[in-house]
Amino acid sequence: MRTTRRQLLGKLQAAAVCGVIPQWAQAAAGAAGAKKRLLVVVFLRGGIDGLNLVVPHGEAEYPKLRPGLALARPGRKDGVLDLDGFFGLHPQAAALVPHFKAKNAVAIHAVGHDKNTRSHFEEQDLWETSVLENEVATDGWLNRHLASVQGEGPLRAVALSNALPRLLRGPVPALAIRGLRDVTGRGKDTTGAMRRALESDAGRANELWITQARATLDLLEELRAVEAHRIPTRIDYPDSYLAGRLKAVSRLTRAGIGLEVATIDLGGWDTHQSQGGAGGTYGRKVKELSEGIDAFLRDFEGELDDIMVLTLSEFGRTAFENGTGGTDHGWGNVVLSFGGGLQPSAPVLGDWPGLGPQQLHKRRELKITTDFRDVIGEVLASHLGNPQAARVLCRPGLRPVGFL
Repeated sequence: MRTTRRQLLGKLQAAAVCGVIPQWAQAAAGAAGAKKRLLVVVFLRGGIDGLNLVVPHGEAEYPKLRPGLALARPGRKDGVLDLDGFFGLHPQAAALVPHFKAKNAVAIHAVGHDKNTRSHFEEQDLWETSVLENEVATDGWLNRHLASVQGEGPLRAVALSNALPRLLRGPVPALAIRGLRDVTGRGKDTTGAMRRALESDAGRANELWITQARATLDLLEELRAVEAHRIPTRIDYPDSYLAGRLKAVSRLTRAGIGLEVATIDLGGWDTHQSQGGAGGTYGRKVKELSEGIDAFLRDFEGELDDIMVLTLSEFGRTAFENGTGGTDHGWGNVVLSFGGGLQPSAPVLGDWPGLGPQQLHKRRELKITTDFRDVIGEVLASHLGNPQAARVLCRPGLRPVGFL
């Protein structure tokens, strides 16, 4: 497809806004930084139904739009767990209620962006690169953040997944592993053989490649040491996919190897049919999400000022249920944030647009009133201390959300 002059100018402008950050700027940002904090991003792939996670039970239109999926009001059997008289949590999210009461949790509703295509692949790319206007950026905003600040230690970024998500792709090395045993199970003999083969080629191979390969082998040996020492967690984690990966993040964090960011993918949220209300497929996923995050927060009790868990999802679902007991790809959604540094004025933030026919986007889905980049920008600036958040996210003029 031919690129127009206007599109080309837009690409060049975006490149100038979020281009490579100079080394002197990196040094200045690193010198100004304090103790490194941890950010864990849990990406809920498939498009979670935010309206049944953080439920507007005080909204008169809610049960009308969802006669089969609407959750009962607070106080009734399998009812919503009230947060503020208008919003509440899905009954399977009971593990999160104490964290909301302690103000270590906040929900931001009606989040997204106005170029939403409702395509899983396109929207996941947009949420992970944060670049909406052009195709310049193929690296993730989380990697761009790491490139803009100085870090120490052999492992700054890890993805607890089969492959490195776009969120962590870029110039700063990041590792994708399913768990500690995924790396350490290869054995010392294998690592030693790889190192001997590497050194035998040191005089013939590209110097940069040799340096990177040595760093990778050093990292593998660091991870083997973490697993060998069986660094314990402070609490027992549930036996679930998410909890197992959060447990690995806990052990890596306590190993002191410089971990700053971690990502975890949790799929199964594309609930077009048989979604279920208080129970069912969706309810089981909510329970896994809630109990996993609860365990991680309890594991770091007393240290939560340096910890944040952030949930993201590529889009919301339709406000009304469909003919197969599910919901379809929608517009605005909810973002959850957990940690000890939160300062929310209420358990649920954001300008609530309402669910009335004239209030819905295209009369079918929740309107967007908060840009997702403003939420992420507040995390980068206030939690991770990055003064270049706007440049990292390619969004001049970030607007405060007010939860940090």
